[in-house]
Amino acid sequence: MFCKRLNLKCQSLVVLFLFVTAVSTAAITKGPVLLRVGQNKAVVMFETDSKGAGSIAVKGTVALVGKFSTSVDVVDDIKGKDVYIHQAILTGLQAGRSYTYRITAPEVAAKEHKLKTIPTKLNKFHFVVYGDTRTKPDRHRRVVEQIIKTKPLFVVVSGDLVSSGSKYEQWDSQFFGPIKGLGESTPIYATQGNHDLSKQKYFKRLFVPKGESNNYGFQVGSLYYYCLDNLTTNTDKGLDVLAKNIKASESVWKFVTYHIPSLNVGGHSSAWGYPKALPAVSRAGVDFVITGHSHIYERFFPVAPQKGSAGSYVTHITSGGGGAPNYKLAESDILAKMADCLHFCLFEIDGNKLTLKVIDDKGVVIDRLEISKTKGSLNSDYIATAITMEKAQATLEGIKNRKKNKNKNSKKNKTK
Repeated sequence: MFCKRLNLKCQSLVVLFLFVTAVSTAAITKGPVLLRVGQNKAVVMFETDSKGAGSIAVKGTVALVGKFSTSVDVVDDIKGKDVYIHQAILTGLQAGRSYTYRITAPEVAAKEHKLKTIPTKLNKFHFVVYGDTRTKPDRHRRVVEQIIKTKPLFVVVSGDLVSSGSKYEQWDSQFFGPIKGLGESTPIYATQGNHDLSKQKYFKRLFVPKGESNNYGFQVGSLYYYCLDNLTTNTDKGLDVLAKNIKASESVWKFVTYHIPSLNVGGHSSAWGYPKALPAVSRAGVDFVITGHSHIYERFFPVAPQKGSAGSYVTHITSGGGGAPNYKLAESDILAKMADCLHFCLFEIDGNKLTLKVIDDKGVVIDRLEISKTKGSLNSDYIATAITMEKAQATLEGIKNRKKNKNKNSKKNKTK
């Protein structure tokens, strides 16, 4: 309409502000938060407390191309009134460009935020993975303050954002409140945890753009990252969709995040997908599997492919130190490092080189790893530290048997 009114060609029109019509209001009660930012697209989520005329303004010298759409989801009767979840889906953006955006609404200060799309070529960048932010907002905030200092390109959250997903007020107090100053300009890629589940599907309504799925992948430079919801997705289907997407990527580095670990000895001692998961992610070509659920840090020695089968050496990490109460550690000879403290994982990728720093809430590095690839293969000194698939599976089998015996003994004691 703007082009027709001025009798100009849309392709050649250059503007300073692009306005995306949205229903806004006198108060922004959540966000804004960036979701799933790509080379030419970004999603901005925010919540308001009542209906009213308003818009999102994107500032930057860009050609007026693509479509800009918004949607509004009404959450009924929260503390006696409705609130409105807005999603503004911005398309037609230019790769590797920085934009300034703001939410415009009556009686609200026009605070500006930064947005940067992913470049088509990106050799060096860093990002953060952490999880289990629930229950203790002050602890979560301490972790976020350290994350902000690192200025990551994006953040992946491995689930359990809140204590009870059905209590809508917790989404603000335990997650959106503590991430202020981070989520406005840094894309948040979240996976659903068991505590996030609710009949109202609040996780999906807040974090999944319209028409997209809880299971999704994204590409950044030489990294392909896949996020799987292993709470609501059938195990076999989840492993199949994960493998299909990972195998289709030709990226140097391949990461996967889901909530409940497939390899975990402390805390819950979880083994999601046993006995299929460990060999499945190896055959798919995964480099790192980063999960949460147990509120500890565990980095396992790389797990070698099964004997006689092709596959990757997979490093499994449990990272549940985002704010929730700490769990107990457990000793194991398949662990390279463990800690029971608040923390996050900072990964830096520089082409074929990868550096991991695990940082606690005081800014202290508690673990560090440097590895590299040559023609798709990991450096030999890292491979030399690997444990066999059989040993990893035997550890899980032992944990499984101990749990079974414990349950049997518990039942016997109850019947006495």
